Amino acid sequence: MDVDNDIYTPDNLKSNVWRHFGFSNIQGKITKKDKVTCRICRTKLSYHGTTSNLRAHLSTLHTGKLEVEGVKVGGLGPRQARIDTMLSPSRGLPYARQSKATDLLTRFICEDMRPINAIYGSGFQALIHELEPRFNIPCFRTISGNITKLYETTKDGIREMLCGEKLGLTTDGWSSLATESYVTVTAHFIDEDWEMRNVVLDMSELQTAHTAANVSACIDKVLQEFQVPRESVLAITTDNATNYVNAVERYLRITDIPCMAHTINLAARKGLSERSVATAVSRLKAAAQHFKHSPTDSYLLEAKQKLLGLKPVQLINDCATRWNSTYDMICRAADQQAPVAAVIMEKKLSRLELSSVEWTLMEKVKDVLQPFKVATQALSTEAYPTASAVLPLQYVLLKQLKPSIDDPAGVKQMKTMVSTDLKARYGPNKGAFLLLNTASYLDPRFDRLVHLDTYLAREIP
Repeated sequence: MDVDNDIYTPDNLKSNVWRHFGFSNIQGKITKKDKVTCRICRTKLSYHGTTSNLRAHLSTLHTGKLEVEGVKVGGLGPRQARIDTMLSPSRGLPYARQSKATDLLTRFICEDMRPINAIYGSGFQALIHELEPRFNIPCFRTISGNITKLYETTKDGIREMLCGEKLGLTTDGWSSLATESYVTVTAHFIDEDWEMRNVVLDMSELQTAHTAANVSACIDKVLQEFQVPRESVLAITTDNATNYVNAVERYLRITDIPCMAHTINLAARKGLSERSVATAVSRLKAAAQHFKHSPTDSYLLEAKQKLLGLKPVQLINDCATRWNSTYDMICRAADQQAPVAAVIMEKKLSRLELSSVEWTLMEKVKDVLQPFKVATQALSTEAYPTASAVLPLQYVLLKQLKPSIDDPAGVKQMKTMVSTDLKARYGPNKGAFLLLNTASYLDPRFDRLVHLDTYLAREIP
């Protein structure tokens, strides 16, 4: 037994690392068996039966303290050196292998978007030490410099990749949690192997007002950095924001294509603003919020669901910027109508109760929105081009929006509002109309152009 004031090392712990560690004790009795204390720096470490993290602590913070030769621990004589001590970190890796491992560590941080200070984590260091004790983890400055070099190398490769290619761009603005504004530009093209490629060119900070002139200057700067002439850009897809549309069409003189998924979102949101529909939707949203913030009623809802033989699930709350979350909220509420109504009645929550007329309205709204949900899922992909499907999908959705005799007045008004908004985005007077129809004509699925009137179809080259 080794007693050093308040640090105690039992005799049965024979690893040489225990020369530098021990347990907190009171009169020779261990107080915590899952914590050990470093005799050198008094740092407390977790202990679960293995000494890997203890060795990592010594090799990282107290280099040279973990001797290769046998040492006397707990009154025992010299011990034969272990194989892993013969691979002591002090010997180091060969330069080529150390350099390759450093490059892989740099790529790990970049590709997995980890903070550089992850290399200082005790768990990460223990893992590296266990896998290769001789690897010297680089410092923050080295990794930061390698990231800069990797960025420049990757940028040169992208610049060469884009040379001579015809491109389609997508761009959008967004703000970080620190309220910093950025403009992202992504390039899309078909490579020499006829594979579709998507490359994020830049995420430029925009410190000035988000006017069309400033946005266009930001996009133009990105194109110049990658040596892409404007003539090589066939079109730029935006989210219908006026400043971005004007930046593309008025300042850059490039065809602007409204994002179809975002267009559907705007049109659906317009329809959901119809007064009777909005009132019923707001009640569903209030119900979802109530059950989310009331554990008691949430447990009661679960009990009612089990009693009715339904799978216990929570109600879905919608997001104001994503119409399909409203669709999902309506679908979930419709499926759980019986147990929700039972809880509302039992707890006398009349403000959350929908009338039979409102439930019928929600069922109709769900039917109206279902094709839009399918269309959004079909368009939300990076695996294949979707430009050829834009106008045919618009044609199909408009057909689905034709009013029916048995539609409630609110649903009829909703369909009219959605149709009006959807038609305005891709009219014949828009610059993208010819380009999108040409894409449809080149797609065997839509080459008959049934979505066009005869006189318009003749104008497609």
